[in-house]
Amino acid sequence: MIYKEQIRIVSYLIIIACFTLLLASSAEPYTQSISHIPKLYKGNAFLLVTDLSGMGPSVAIKFHDDYGREVSSINKLLRPKGKLQIAVDDHLKASGCIAVESSSDLVLAEYVLLNRDQTISIIPLQSVSGNERYFINCFRMPFCQESYITLSDPKGNGPMVQMEFYAKTGELTKIIRKMLRPYGILILKVSDHIDKDIQGKVSVRSFSGGISVYGVNICNKKPVFALPSNISGRELLIAGSTVASEATNDLVFADVSAKGTSVKVSMLDEYGNLVSETQKSLLPNGTIAMNLMDELGKLGDGTLKIKGASEILADYWERNIKTGDCFFSNAIINPALDKPRFAGNLMSVSYFVPNENIEFVLSILNIGRKPIIAELEFYSLDGEKIGSSKISLQPDKSIKESVNRFFAKSHLGTIIVKDANSSLVITSSIQDINNGRLLGKTYAISR
Repeated sequence: MIYKEQIRIVSYLIIIACFTLLLASSAEPYTQSISHIPKLYKGNAFLLVTDLSGMGPSVAIKFHDDYGREVSSINKLLRPKGKLQIAVDDHLKASGCIAVESSSDLVLAEYVLLNRDQTISIIPLQSVSGNERYFINCFRMPFCQESYITLSDPKGNGPMVQMEFYAKTGELTKIIRKMLRPYGILILKVSDHIDKDIQGKVSVRSFSGGISVYGVNICNKKPVFALPSNISGRELLIAGSTVASEATNDLVFADVSAKGTSVKVSMLDEYGNLVSETQKSLLPNGTIAMNLMDELGKLGDGTLKIKGASEILADYWERNIKTGDCFFSNAIINPALDKPRFAGNLMSVSYFVPNENIEFVLSILNIGRKPIIAELEFYSLDGEKIGSSKISLQPDKSIKESVNRFFAKSHLGTIIVKDANSSLVITSSIQDINNGRLLGKTYAISR
């Protein structure tokens, strides 16, 4: 009798295991994608793929040309907590679509652009799901020559895409519709569809399939990437902003409620104290650019809070007056107010230092109302844990620290913040040790 009961239990477990495997094999892969446009830059492009789960999952990386033809593919088993670095030009010689597929959202893919003058852009690949609407702020800054929108179809659905171009004053000036080739890309010069002097926001919608969308601004002959937003909010943050005389600092915000709204901009210092604020009005669907030095004065490092009575988008521009280097930061929804998209309370930053004269500085801000304790873990390229550190932060307080010492002479690694409270905002800056020149800025990725 006991023997028959054991057989019944084992048979039941086998059925459950087979059903689980069937579900896993039929599940749609988690897809991240970006368009590769080498004609818009002079430098080297890399793809970084990181395992955050510690399970060492497999990934499939596919490269398609702008017609949608697959020209290269890579299938790799990631080392637990390890990282892959792939030179894009080895697989895609011209413009095209890059797609990274995995079974889990705990695989992070990033596109790194190292310009010839050593400035660096680290851009997360966009997760692609179903039909969505994105907004890109295409307000053209005076120091930028041109703006582009890039779209790609990483899932091969060949969707129709609709783009709506709005003037700064909020008027809808043009609607265009395009069919994307399956796995293909589309590059649009914004000034072909709306005059440069009145460019505002652009709405991008896809029908019959998910797409990847990015904005690219050409400033001082270099690309400055603008990440799209499909989530707007009434309270936004820009951490690690600097309002100083050696740089021009501009804030661009747009109404996405189609109602118009008042907007209050507040500057907090590194201790969380309010030091200056101003208020503006936005027309329905309108866009405004604001010079922070003129509006707020010379204030130093801190955090910008942008509050609207209705949903808004905001972007921060920082330009070095001496070198002409431009850096773009998307405002994020205040994480203390936002519902987390992922349940793992895990944040990560890719450590990328191409030579020994570069310092990688991590900034961590507690924007909440309660003290926070979080653990930082440092991993090598191979996934080996090479260090850890605990931080404790009071409300509205921040810390800034160089992390080069954890990685010794290694140029590549991963920083993982475990048990990350939803009130944490983590940014990084990449700086030249010799002259203090800012080379790049990134935000942590939440999972």
